[in-house]
Amino acid sequence: MPEGGGPDALAAVRAGHIALSAGGAALSWAFGAQFAEVRVHEETGEIRVARLTGAFAAGRVLNPLTARSQLTGGMIWGLGSALLEETLVDCGTYPNADLAEYLVATAADVPPLVEAILVRDDDAGVNALGVKGLGELGIIGVNAAIANALHHATGRRLRRLPIRCEDLL
Repeated sequence: MPEGGGPDALAAVRAGHIALSAGGAALSWAFGAQFAEVRVHEETGEIRVARLTGAFAAGRVLNPLTARSQLTGGMIWGLGSALLEETLVDCGTYPNADLAEYLVATAADVPPLVEAILVRDDDAGVNALGVKGLGELGIIGVNAAIANALHHATGRRLRRLPIRCEDLL
């Protein structure tokens, strides 16, 4: 039981009401839509992301600079997830258990344009300030945006991550 939850809080959740102790009975999520532009080398299949754009409605944003930084950082992390990161298991051990072997996006992988657009989304129903969380919102749609951009560029529908150049050959 969450701290501050009343005796009937669990029953309320089971009945479909989301409020435990945070105040308010309204459910209100932050939303986003993300888009990617990719370039694929015809001979080698090398994949480069040329542009990432996301539009996000996250309630009242108290600090737009920090929010954009959080969202663009998440989009870059999503790029790494889509094209680079892979957890390997070999006989119960991880051969890529450190950053020397586990691939993550670096400055060279980041496109010149990563843009996070904040969409006004006043929502006084969620809480008194109309504030929503946007912590992981930037990373969520990047995999699908890159996979769809690759589909449009190559005609190949890839459904396994990470997407590698050999998947396009």
